[in-house]
Amino acid sequence: MRARQVEGRFSLSASSLPQVPVARLAGHENDAPISVVCFTADGKYCLTGAHDRTVRLWNQSRLDPAYPPPKPKQQHGAQHHAKRTDSEELAEDLPRSLCIQTYHQGITHEVTALVVDEHCQTLVSSCDKALVVHDVVTGQCQRRLGGGAGGSHTGRINAVALGPHVETYLSASYDATVKIWDARNWRNNTDPIQTFGEAKDSVTDVHVDRISPNLIRTASVDGVVRTYDLRMGMVTCDDCHVAITSMVQSHDGQSLAVHGLDDATIRLLDLTNIKDTTMSRSGGDVDPSLMLLNTYTGHHTAGTYALRAAFTADDMFLVTGSEDGTAVIYHVVTAQPVVILEAHNQHHQQSPGQPRPTCAVDTSAATPTHHDSDADVKPKHIVITANYDSSAIVWAPSRDYMKWQD
Repeated sequence: MRARQVEGRFSLSASSLPQVPVARLAGHENDAPISVVCFTADGKYCLTGAHDRTVRLWNQSRLDPAYPPPKPKQQHGAQHHAKRTDSEELAEDLPRSLCIQTYHQGITHEVTALVVDEHCQTLVSSCDKALVVHDVVTGQCQRRLGGGAGGSHTGRINAVALGPHVETYLSASYDATVKIWDARNWRNNTDPIQTFGEAKDSVTDVHVDRISPNLIRTASVDGVVRTYDLRMGMVTCDDCHVAITSMVQSHDGQSLAVHGLDDATIRLLDLTNIKDTTMSRSGGDVDPSLMLLNTYTGHHTAGTYALRAAFTADDMFLVTGSEDGTAVIYHVVTAQPVVILEAHNQHHQQSPGQPRPTCAVDTSAATPTHHDSDADVKPKHIVITANYDSSAIVWAPSRDYMKWQD
């Protein structure tokens, strides 16, 4: 279990990239695959959703006092040390992060998508064809939307998002639609207030634009990124000519990374130079408007699973999962791999050489500590990688990130 710096690339110490596995998020039952992971807006906590029908809230930087780090086992010569496998390193050497809360009320199916608001008060997760809303602090289920008759989804929900000020919930589904739900008046209106049905195949992702909250962007297996302007009642379509499994907008809002399934390529699209190619919701030809800035390929594998990607806090690097069990950190400008995180490429109830995929990743900037000098202005990136082998690993620039108490 290690982070491998790609030879001839950037210095880890200079970029403060995570190269040390410092903890694991352990607690989902029955070795349930972890489908999704995300940080809270302030980066102090993170959440995981898994196939055990739960969402869990973690303080990823605090060690769980109930599970103290194991003492190093006495080695019996170099031969014994050489026989230690990556799976043994993972099971024996990584301490557990502290699990703060478990959300299970109202969740009757595996969790494949989740989102939390910027104030860390409202958690929305998917439950097959329904949305489940929890209070983050109390853990109580506040409401459940969809999953029945009326305007509910007819296929599994792939992604969820929140509208401005948490006034709406958004859900993207296998049924090729995106639905908008009223988060304020849900008692009187349990049906969606708007549905986007332009996609020709499963809609795999949805988000509200970081800069212009009146824009909603979707990605689909039909290969098209659609941007809906709610004020103008128009939609802009960009055909990437490859099935899209996920997308992520940079923190500065100026670019969009799109994950392609068929060719295992991530495409970086420019959001600042959009042509005037909008069309009415009634139809029209697909006319690309986003300029291709860069592509990232050759060092992660894809083709079967929906992989996620995330920008680091400074937008200098792009982290992606991989079906070979690793996670790859690319430099955004050069498109070259900088670090390969190799915690998950191990056998787990499978034959050797067939690792389970690392599908979910997320990044955050480390919270400054009293050990950090004022001169240290470079952001220290934290990465969490989640795998279908039920493991989630916290990566940091050094082991100093972890602490026993706040």
